Amino acid sequence: MRSSVERTIASLPPIDGGDPETALFSSAVRVVEDTRLGLPSLDGLGVVSDVIAFMAERRPDVQPALRTWTALTLCGAVMGTKVYATPWGRALRPNLNLVIVAPSGAGKGDTLGDAEELFEAAVPDHLLPDRFSSAGWNKALGKAQGWGLAVVDEGDELLKRTKMDAFADIIGLLCRSYDGRVAREAIISREDDAPRPSAVAPTLMIAIQPSALQAGILETTHVLSGLIGRCVMVSVERPKRRVLLNETGGVNLQPRAVKGLQAMSRIVGWTRIGDAARPSLQTLQRLVELDEPSDELAGSHARVSALAVKLATILQASLQADDGRGGAPDPVGSLAMSVGRDLAWSAWTEMKRVFGQDVSYDRAEAKLQRVLRVMRKHGGVDVVSGDVLRGLSGVSARDLDGMLATLEARGQVHSIRRTSPKGGAPARLLSIVEETGS
Repeated sequence: MRSSVERTIASLPPIDGGDPETALFSSAVRVVEDTRLGLPSLDGLGVVSDVIAFMAERRPDVQPALRTWTALTLCGAVMGTKVYATPWGRALRPNLNLVIVAPSGAGKGDTLGDAEELFEAAVPDHLLPDRFSSAGWNKALGKAQGWGLAVVDEGDELLKRTKMDAFADIIGLLCRSYDGRVAREAIISREDDAPRPSAVAPTLMIAIQPSALQAGILETTHVLSGLIGRCVMVSVERPKRRVLLNETGGVNLQPRAVKGLQAMSRIVGWTRIGDAARPSLQTLQRLVELDEPSDELAGSHARVSALAVKLATILQASLQADDGRGGAPDPVGSLAMSVGRDLAWSAWTEMKRVFGQDVSYDRAEAKLQRVLRVMRKHGGVDVVSGDVLRGLSGVSARDLDGMLATLEARGQVHSIRRTSPKGGAPARLLSIVEETGS
């Protein structure tokens, strides 16, 4: 099934070959077709490629998407606050937030551990706490000059235990710093007289179980309304075959990866989007304009272009560091921007898939998936219809009845009426068929 972007492009009338829009739409079609096949290759792109090679040798059974996004996030993290672009006026830094959705045994903990190992070897004293405490993060960021990496490999358990007011403060900090909006006064070193950092750019890597996503843990911890709009989400499966013993894997490649990360950390200054890179960004912006996001993912949709600039900045620095050059960053070139564009579009497509939204951007289908998610939050079996309605903001009882009728006709949901022993109107109880085993 073609997406709405593809349908829109295909329905456009022919344009004379001399019109620059022809090339723009041709590029847009290629982006959609290329990213449908998976992530673009990062071979030969400098330090990022070296980090991926190290992880692949050490964990050959881990899915490539997990290695790729972990490596990109790690490379952005080591640059901290020192490199920035200003495509829309604000200082956009290469800090990313990575959310990994994977079952036990998928290698997420090992991969995040490898990233933490490389980060600490390359830029010591910049690891942030893996517990969400406002005071702890303020103190750690104050000592680390405003930037660092937090790695959380048991994210669903941590989110359940975290006090919401403390977590909300950190989410606010992550959101503002991702957008380049955080003020330096937001971070104060609590125990010493260290100067306030001139900018703040923390990076977060967090892994959660698919069951936690289905149970609605992201909604209940305020992440969906904030951090999800400013993160890359990747979903991976458990490998069919695990490598049980790999004692020397990655040993020979680790020093090169660390050296490259150290070189990236020495690049300092403002980078501009080169003239040759601008057409790629224009192509992505046109794709974004043609897309139709659901309400719950509107934040992610609005930041696809910003993600592309962040990724292109990382890739350009990766190429520069591979040549052993620090100092002022090179302008973002056409190669870095075209790959960054494809990665950003892939990330946006993956986000919709993770949240159960069909890539055809069908709003009706998205609403049905939303009903199922709310039901799962309540256990998925014998859920009172009133509880589902209360969990669906902006949906009337009549709309819900129509969606439930569709789900029952598909065989995804069944309902029964049950009268309470105390009398009164019978309650309508809903169950997801897959949860009951029917």
